[in-house]
Amino acid sequence: MTAWGMSIASQSKKKDLAKTFLDWATGKDLATRAMLANITMARSSVWEDKAVLAKVNPGLVETRTFAAKNGYPADKPFMSAVGEARDLIGEVIIESINSKGTSTKIEAMAKDRAAKVNDLLRDTGEYGK
Repeated sequence: MTAWGMSIASQSKKKDLAKTFLDWATGKDLATRAMLANITMARSSVWEDKAVLAKVNPGLVETRTFAAKNGYPADKPFMSAVGEARDLIGEVIIESINSKGTSTKIEAMAKDRAAKVNDLLRDTGEYGK
């Protein structure tokens, strides 16, 4: 799981064009061009490209190499019911926005929604992982 990602919607009417775009947007050529313009990319192959290595700060290359070997590959804990959890937590945020933070319900709502999110995690076997 990553913070940003691209995919093709199942309801897309032009999956072939979407696939062409994804191939371009995630391809080595674009990633190499970005790295040469000082825009770091996640694609491992560009971190091994001699032209890129000649331009990128050696300390950054060293740090990325260490992180690639030792880091956790996701930026947040995995949760398969993330949409449902966002909706639950969003209810508390909406209450706060609508009341300008003055609602007496916020604390109880937050506790209730946190418990419901924990229930989602338990139901999917992801609680405490």
